[in-house]
Amino acid sequence: MNAAQAFVAEAGVADRDVVKLVAVKAVPRLLLGPKPAPGETADPDETAAPDETGAPDETAAPGESGAAADPNAQAVRGGDAYIIDNVARCSVGFSVEGGFVSAGHCGQEGSTTTAEVGGEQVAQGEFQASSFPTDDFSFIAVNDT
Repeated sequence: MNAAQAFVAEAGVADRDVVKLVAVKAVPRLLLGPKPAPGETADPDETAAPDETGAPDETAAPGESGAAADPNAQAVRGGDAYIIDNVARCSVGFSVEGGFVSAGHCGQEGSTTTAEVGGEQVAQGEFQASSFPTDDFSFIAVNDT
């Protein structure tokens, strides 16, 4: 956590109370590749398919640190793929409270997103704001799934 706190300070965030740092036990891995056999240790040069990486061990509602883990919660992680209006594919930039930030060229305000859960595309969220081409960012609010 010290490295994350140092990063926030170095980034010049004036009000550090608006930044929530959450430690998770899951280690991010690249999108594709083999999963280690039971009992084997993952090779750091290998990667796992997205449904094999596992979600963080704890999830909490905003403002409820230490809440019990929700076995049905799906983590939104940087690099995760999502589908816009059932037509185009983009990836999560980074998660924020209530959703995630992505590129503005990925969709427009009102565009809907889906994500793969258990091998199926399920409703994920909706673009609340999008800026492109002057800037290139968007905010997507996610639903409970």
